Amino acid sequence: MPYFISELTGFNPSGKSKNKKQIVLTHTSRNLEDYITALRFRYNGKYDRIPHFIITKTGEILQLLDTNQYSNNFDGPQLNKNIIVICLENLGWLKKNPLNSSYVNWIGDIYREGVYERKWRGHFFWDKYTSEQMDSLQQLCVQLCEEYDIPKTCVGHNVKLDNMELFGGIATKSNYTTKTTELSPAFDFEEFVDDGSFDLLDRDEIKDWIANYIEESVEHCAYEYLELGQPQNLFITDMIQSFLNEVDWDDIADHYIDDVMQAVDEKNN
Repeated sequence: MPYFISELTGFNPSGKSKNKKQIVLTHTSRNLEDYITALRFRYNGKYDRIPHFIITKTGEILQLLDTNQYSNNFDGPQLNKNIIVICLENLGWLKKNPLNSSYVNWIGDIYREGVYERKWRGHFFWDKYTSEQMDSLQQLCVQLCEEYDIPKTCVGHNVKLDNMELFGGIATKSNYTTKTTELSPAFDFEEFVDDGSFDLLDRDEIKDWIANYIEESVEHCAYEYLELGQPQNLFITDMIQSFLNEVDWDDIADHYIDDVMQAVDEKNN
């Protein structure tokens, strides 16, 4: 691990798992001190959504859990075992105070610096991520990807995608759900991959990933029906076999992602 990592002790994992295939980026949505206090004492010290790392505004990396451990950051138990969570210190979305030039976040933290402006998920003003955070994040992700053989591929946007648990690489929490704004539009994915260490996921890669998932899922359901061991409707059986033999999975996936990629293009323009 990079030499500048500091360890924060006293956080209990939900379990252990060495099989990591994805890094998930989130942010604190409050100031650093309040965030760490909440992690320690929420639910009488039994809060179980602990990130592995926090990267402060100054670029310091704090490690809360060993990377061979996991916490219940998501609802799916297997997903939690397969991910490493990196949390960036950031206030998230902001509201402008009409009486002065300041901004506040959802819990009243005051922000007087320059804001990033873009309408997204019902909000318009955003706390900026720092260049120091970006440098530390790049170094940490390179180290983790090499240590756990995680593909150095980044989704490259914060639009929700289905079946994200199948993706191998670097994603954000907002890729999993529209109910969060982590990471926000203020995060510059182009800057993140600018040093050449990472690639952005392109349309063909998304199509292949979705096509494989659809094919495996449909075939699993179809073969379960064909192997029931009881009298079957021969017409349905023939239709299933014909479908599995002739369907163009890539074409289905291509149509499936049109709306998603359109949403990404609209966000970037």
